[in-house]
Amino acid sequence: MNILITGGLGYVGSTLIPTLFNKAEIHNIIIYDNISNNNYELLLSKLNFKSKVVFVEGNILDKQTIRNIFQTYKIDTVIHLAAKTITPMNDTGFHEFDQVNHWGTSILVEIIKEINSVKKIIYLSSFAVYGTYLKSFSEKNIPIPLSNYGKSKYLAEKEILERLPDSISKIILRTGVVYGCTLGFSPTTVLNKFIFESHFFNKIQVFGNGNQKRPFIHIERLSEVIFNTIINNNLKTEIFNIFDYNVSIKEITDILLKINPKLELIYMNRDHEMKSIELSTEESLNNKLNIKAPVTLEQNIRECLIKFSL
Repeated sequence: MNILITGGLGYVGSTLIPTLFNKAEIHNIIIYDNISNNNYELLLSKLNFKSKVVFVEGNILDKQTIRNIFQTYKIDTVIHLAAKTITPMNDTGFHEFDQVNHWGTSILVEIIKEINSVKKIIYLSSFAVYGTYLKSFSEKNIPIPLSNYGKSKYLAEKEILERLPDSISKIILRTGVVYGCTLGFSPTTVLNKFIFESHFFNKIQVFGNGNQKRPFIHIERLSEVIFNTIINNNLKTEIFNIFDYNVSIKEITDILLKINPKLELIYMNRDHEMKSIELSTEESLNNKLNIKAPVTLEQNIRECLIKFSL
């Protein structure tokens, strides 16, 4: 397989690419990234770029550069990670999200249709597409996104699902909040931020009363899910909710306090009840991706803290 990974130097890509590197099924990996987050860790790692991995710098809106990649490297599989991201349920201006997440995907879809060599595209979406009109969402629920981020991700999904032909396998992965201390670590999402600040500052800031739940997925498990999706030739057009567990902020802080009883919790608007968002899925969908039960959240947090101590 010749795989193009857009946004490959980001948090997810920096863990995914080492996972794919040693897989016999993967022949060439083309990383396309604009290095907007100054993520150079993967480029400085011990991967042998000359043997299997090629890096091309560029913007997801640069149609000609992307077209050249498809023509030069005979791409047959696309993993579309490139995105403007924030904390999923946060909200800022629509324009930048729309340009990168929606129209960047539209350009990619246009080139895939034009080149006619791609057999599969895997798109990393988000639980933010669902909105908050229910407490728990399965793949059968209709997305009604509220945040500008969620709206842009849903529009990108529609570009892929509605414009690409049925001959191409189209896989949408609606992930929970990604966490884990690996290459390219990002302390911007809630769990990573808590782990980072609890270790280095011995205090964390909690918004609301802490009862709000969110779905979480460990980054190494997400990488394995993506690999299983790549090699599964029985998948056609599919949407999957990808998460390990739905956990409240209070459950997370309880684990951190158990590990470090001296940790200081600073509450902001403690009387405010923030909305919970949970994911669910059918066992049959998990079986399609060969998803096994995760280890406990406490074990993952402890392993993360150990890495910070090395």
